[in-house]
Amino acid sequence: MTYSIETSGGYVHYQECNTGSGTTEQGYVKDMVSDGQCAIVYTVLNGAGKNGPIANQAKACPKGTETQFSWYYPGYAPVQVAVYLKEV
Repeated sequence: MTYSIETSGGYVHYQECNTGSGTTEQGYVKDMVSDGQCAIVYTVLNGAGKNGPIANQAKACPKGTETQFSWYYPGYAPVQVAVYLKEV
């Protein structure tokens, strides 16, 4: 499945694929506004919520920067991998 998340200054577009043996999250994060902040996409595993331990992250800044990411989580089903976007 394909997803997009947007904040006031950041955007992430990614595809989630479950192979039966794990889950892949693949896409890009983009900084959309010249505000001195970076757009950061990150994953948290096992339903820990957005403040849980970060499994992976990718950062894009300054404005217009686009960063690609591809993360594989062996043994995890899609429901166990949550993707978040924040600005810092």
